[in-house]
Amino acid sequence: MQRDMSINHLLPPLSGPGQVEQLTGFTNDIVYNDFYAHAVSYNPYPSEKIDFPKKNTAHKNSTTSTVASSGNTTMEKPCVGSEEWYKAKRLSHKEVERRRREAISEGIKELANIVPGCEKNKGSILQRTAQYIRSLKEMEEMCREKSNLEKLVADHTIQELARENARLKSECERAWRSVELWKQAARSFDSELDVEENSES
Repeated sequence: MQRDMSINHLLPPLSGPGQVEQLTGFTNDIVYNDFYAHAVSYNPYPSEKIDFPKKNTAHKNSTTSTVASSGNTTMEKPCVGSEEWYKAKRLSHKEVERRRREAISEGIKELANIVPGCEKNKGSILQRTAQYIRSLKEMEEMCREKSNLEKLVADHTIQELARENARLKSECERAWRSVELWKQAARSFDSELDVEENSES
């Protein structure tokens, strides 16, 4: 039985020049693939390579660009609940999960560079980081307690020094008043001596 090489029954009705070019490329693809399949099947010398003419991809690319630039075809979002919608959702979820894992890996590497004594195992890095954070918090608490104790000691010392300063100031004032009294008594005694000497003379 003779093989029917007509492909007119595969082509939809033509509606414009852009669709004509697109369908022409579609026809060339079918003919090329059909010829290649039959040539390989009926090649009596399988060890010899058959050189086939290259497909005219330039025409196909120009056709694609023409159709895309014409604006007749638009990218539509898949309907919610359709197979394409679920596929896009799964791909988006996989991409988010991949980025999340990369962020976790980068964070663990950064912890390994900061925390001393870490191994290459991620679990060991996290355990060592937890121990390191606990030790830092304990040191922080100890430093806070030490600072509070030093502040209490400093406040007590300042109060003691203030009281001692007030006592010394009071003693100095009393001593100064005593000196003034002795000066007045000395001046009064000198005056009396002068009067007695003048009366005797």
